Amino acid sequence: MRAIILSDLHLSPKALFDRFQFNKIKRILNLNSNEYDMVIISGDLVESNIMNYDYGVNPFERLFELFEKEVVFCLGNHEFAFQSHPEVLKWWSKWSHPNVHCLDVEGFYERDGYRFVGNVLWYDWSLNKCRQLMQGEIIDGWLDATIKDFDAMKENEKCVQQIFNSCASDKCIKHVLITHMVPHIELNTFSQESPESPYNAYSGMKRFLLDIQDKGINLTHAICGHTHRREMKTIWGIDCINIGNDYYFRTGKYSYWYLDLN
Repeated sequence: MRAIILSDLHLSPKALFDRFQFNKIKRILNLNSNEYDMVIISGDLVESNIMNYDYGVNPFERLFELFEKEVVFCLGNHEFAFQSHPEVLKWWSKWSHPNVHCLDVEGFYERDGYRFVGNVLWYDWSLNKCRQLMQGEIIDGWLDATIKDFDAMKENEKCVQQIFNSCASDKCIKHVLITHMVPHIELNTFSQESPESPYNAYSGMKRFLLDIQDKGINLTHAICGHTHRREMKTIWGIDCINIGNDYYFRTGKYSYWYLDLN
């Protein structure tokens, strides 16, 4: 099984539902569906204002048409902007498609001996090195400050528990973790560039991968995004990929990576 990994596409409603823009996105992606069996997207797939549009079309059908193969994805912070958590999850849960799976809603998806688990994985401030930033504080101007009734620490606990609940008790089953935020500090390449930046607090978790291993879960891969900076390495025997992706309007293209799951 071969998967193509993407993240942070930030598609607008128009990009999905306007035929001209839709075809333009397909050309920019320039993907050959014969080269992969499934698509993995680690969050920020679309912008939150997609919830304000009603084209009478299931957005999952559009996603399947865009990639032409099975899609497994998690939500990112951009999907939650200007909304509340219940609103967002209710909106995504009302759509369905046999070949498109939102892990934040479904919890997990199994294929070819792998169980894919994950969600947005809100941050717990363990990556914060800014002395001026109080735990739980979201600075003005950061998108997450627009989320209604948002308590990141509580939402982080829910995310962690959902992932643990979605993992199989059978240790022979291989797991692939798909999150938007980084599940380990070494995948937060932004902190290497600007260690004192307050934005590191909003990047993810410092040691979640170790927490998973402590549970005895057979985790083979961890895939994330969010920081728009690529990092690939093996951490405690887990193949980790932060796919990275600059905003396409700066580069005219999207970043992606092929992953062979045997």
